[in-house]
Amino acid sequence: MNNKELTLIIVTFNSAEIIEKCLKSFDISKYEVFVIDNDSSDKTVEIVKNSYESVNVIENPKNMGFGRANNLALNQAQTPFALILNPDTQIRDIDIETCLNHLKNNPQIALASPHVLSEENFDNAEKYKTEEIIFSNFVVGGVMFMNLENVKKFGFFDEQFFMFAEDSEICDKSILNGFKNAIFKDALALHIGGKSSTKTLKTHYRRFWHLGWSKTKYKQKRKNIFNFIRSTLRICVLYFCEGIFYFLLCNKEKSLQKFAFCFGSFACLIGLKAFDKNNNPRG
Repeated sequence: MNNKELTLIIVTFNSAEIIEKCLKSFDISKYEVFVIDNDSSDKTVEIVKNSYESVNVIENPKNMGFGRANNLALNQAQTPFALILNPDTQIRDIDIETCLNHLKNNPQIALASPHVLSEENFDNAEKYKTEEIIFSNFVVGGVMFMNLENVKKFGFFDEQFFMFAEDSEICDKSILNGFKNAIFKDALALHIGGKSSTKTLKTHYRRFWHLGWSKTKYKQKRKNIFNFIRSTLRICVLYFCEGIFYFLLCNKEKSLQKFAFCFGSFACLIGLKAFDKNNNPRG
């Protein structure tokens, strides 16, 4: 019988360079830990399996994205609480325990996070600690605690999205269902930033394609059809022109970002889903 209180879930994709730093930042024996790998081509799975035998590894045959992969583990969780953790983040046991205590003492909270700091601020982390609990519309998905009893009442991540906006979506659902989201300022976590996976031109393009698609889908759910179409077309034209501008400046990366965002937004506008009919991510 599992008597642990927390299921800790990490979704990986070509995260070999950083996954060990993440797993070493806390005591894995204290928690039920899942690593959900989205078909990495590097040694991510090998590293976890060889060095962390107690970790539950799920190997997806394709890249399922953030929400769908996390949901695989969330649906298996037998603990009262869960922690969604990006591989480029680190969190200490003392901060995990602080967050769990707050969740136990505040049963109206569904989603929460510690105070997430960048590398440059983490060396002086203690000065950022306060006793404050901030109730917020938004909690970052990269270090997201869940009270599973509450979250199961409105559902896990929206599986329409491949990546981006899933945290905004689930935070909205939490509030609409009468729960609260919180940031615990007396607990800390480190976010390295931009290191969740290795970057190639293909993955870089896909990242910004889905950023455009997801932001557009999120907006579609909250605006009337006229305002949605008008604002999306305006953004598509703006980003397309900026893509041409950066192309003429020979800034390949910026140009790629702008074109990808534009095409992702337009794809959502005309009704294309984030995944194709074979459940492969577009972009």
